[in-house]
Amino acid sequence: DKFIVFFSGSWGMNFDLKTVIEVSKKIENKNQEIFFIIAGKGKGEKELENYSKKSERFIFLNWLPQDELKYLLSIASIGLAPFPNGALNSLPNKFYEYMSAGLPIISSLKGEIVQLIENFEIGMSFSPGNTNELEYSIQKLYNNKNLRIKMANNSNNLLKDKFNSDMIYSDFSRYLNTKKKV
Repeated sequence: DKFIVFFSGSWGMNFDLKTVIEVSKKIENKNQEIFFIIAGKGKGEKELENYSKKSERFIFLNWLPQDELKYLLSIASIGLAPFPNGALNSLPNKFYEYMSAGLPIISSLKGEIVQLIENFEIGMSFSPGNTNELEYSIQKLYNNKNLRIKMANNSNNLLKDKFNSDMIYSDFSRYLNTKKKV
C-alpha cells in the first residue's frame, strides 16, 4: 500500500511547491514508502520536472484529463494545499475537490479553513513555508492509519453535511425570504 501525498491544479504565486520539494527530499532520505504526486501547470514547472527526474518518490505530471485526475484522487492518501504566507483565499475549490475524494487535507492556508480542519478533524494545518511542520503532518498521517481514515471519513462527511448544494440553496433561499419581509 503506497502512501501518496497529492496536489493538483494550476499555480503561480498562489501555491508554495518549493516547500513541498524540500519536505519530499527530507522524507526520501528516510527511505519511507511516501510518494509525492504533483499534477498541473504553472510557474516553476521546469524545477518540478527536473527534481522528479532525480527522485524515485516525487512524480510531476502535467495537466491531466478529468478521468486520470479522478483516478489519482482515488488512490491518494492526503490532499495537499500548500499556500504561501499571505494567501488571500478563504475556501478554495481545492478543499471541495479533496473532500469529495474523501481525503484528509494538509493545508497552510490561514483563516476559516483552519477552523474547519480543527473543528471537524478533516486534516492538519502547517505554517506557510515551514518544512518541519509539513513533514510532521505528513509523518503523523503516514504513521497513524486510524487517524488518517477518521480524517478521510470526516472530510467526506463534512462535504455531504455542510456543503451540499441542496442544503446551501435551501438555507440561502430561507435567508432571502427573511430579508424580503423586512
